[in-house]
Amino acid sequence: DMGITDDIKKQRRFSFFVDGMGYSLRLFRLAHERLLTTLTALETNESDEEAHNHAVFSAVLDAWSMIDCAYNCWDLCDQFPKLPKNEPFVQVFQRKASYIKDLRNYRQHLRGAPDQLNEDFSYPLWGALSWASQVQPNTCHTIFSGNMMPGVNVNSLVFDRTTQQFTCGLAIEVDGKRIDLEALTMSVLSF
Repeated sequence: DMGITDDIKKQRRFSFFVDGMGYSLRLFRLAHERLLTTLTALETNESDEEAHNHAVFSAVLDAWSMIDCAYNCWDLCDQFPKLPKNEPFVQVFQRKASYIKDLRNYRQHLRGAPDQLNEDFSYPLWGALSWASQVQPNTCHTIFSGNMMPGVNVNSLVFDRTTQQFTCGLAIEVDGKRIDLEALTMSVLSF
């Protein structure tokens, strides 16, 4: 019977979307938790150079994993069958998470990027990861992902002198685009 086959196909498609969203959310949460643990360790642990470098690469990997997983959630949400796109919670999530698309696509398509960059490009290819210290008040740290060379620079966190705090506590920036990873986390995990 053709109706049963169509129903099974619809159920199977729906199950794939649920699985995809569930895994994306769990992977996002895992990357976020590992990133916070690693950043705290970078601040508080005196370690040898190899362990320090491992932690730096781990932090950059987890930050970009968060962006990939958030993008997957956004993309799946956009295609999710029977998800009412006009519901406020869906629209808010899609608006908040859609700004990651350009940054994610930039990193996803690095092939040939060094050859295509003009002399005005001034960011390391993997960007800069900045966070407010949990140990020292009014201090932030920045991972510059690459070689420091003339003309290549990064921004760090912005400190608001009126409120005496950073405008965000965790961000990644590349090619002039910044993602507040704390705000992204709130958007993704509230969905």
